Amino acid sequence: MENVLRFEHPEYLYWLIVIPVLVIIYILFRVGQKKRFERFAQIGMRDSLVPSYSSRRANFKFIVFLLMISCVILALANLQSGSKMEEVKREGIDLYIAVDVSNSMNAEDIVPSRLERSKQAINKLISDMKGDRIGVIVFADKAFVQLPITTDYSAAKMFFINYQHEPCGFARYSHCRGYQFGTEVVPRRSAQPCHRHHLRW
Repeated sequence: MENVLRFEHPEYLYWLIVIPVLVIIYILFRVGQKKRFERFAQIGMRDSLVPSYSSRRANFKFIVFLLMISCVILALANLQSGSKMEEVKREGIDLYIAVDVSNSMNAEDIVPSRLERSKQAINKLISDMKGDRIGVIVFADKAFVQLPITTDYSAAKMFFINYQHEPCGFARYSHCRGYQFGTEVVPRRSAQPCHRHHLRW
């Protein structure tokens, strides 16, 4: 959605050309007026001949007059503001990461642990993403969507920094639950027909 400004009757804006024409006429009038004063009186006697005359006051009145004309023209043109819908084509993938949070992730066969190594790998993956959407599925005895599909990479990183394993045993077949849940939830939640991928940790 994009905010836009438009004039309902832009044809009235052509009348603004009157402003510079009036300025030229006013300047020519003032020059001629000065010459007439100098013709009938010496310079310095003008104030005594026309004591109430003030060039500053005359200029101020003329400027106010121009502003009034401009406001009338703009009012007739009727400036309007609003918004318009703009279709944006998104290129990228929907990536769901299925994360094992069972006790098996505490195994130290990978230094420092499977859990910490998966955090490092996933955060690096998120840092390299551009224009793609990411979602998180966690699983142990059960699987559920922890982070809905989003382009908020900061929220995804924050989740992986803070997530811990769940004390639910080794859940020997939990990865099957996570993958099955991922294949079911992706078509349900992805509104756009883009490429969809699953990664499991």
